[in-house]
Amino acid sequence: MEEKFSTETFSKYLLRLLQERQKMPMTEFNQGAIATLIEVEETLNMMLKNNEENENDLNEVEG
Repeated sequence: MEEKFSTETFSKYLLRLLQERQKMPMTEFNQGAIATLIEVEETLNMMLKNNEENENDLNEVEG
């Protein structure tokens, strides 16, 4: 069975991981993990925004 990727579910997962890491002792590893999770979330949001803009541009050309 093929699973469909859900950006909302993935965003919630990233947020949960981030919150869990913030509750742990702030070791150098956890600081890096938090920074990486934030970077992944920002990249995902940027990709979603670009995808949405590209779809809008395509709709304008077709319409």
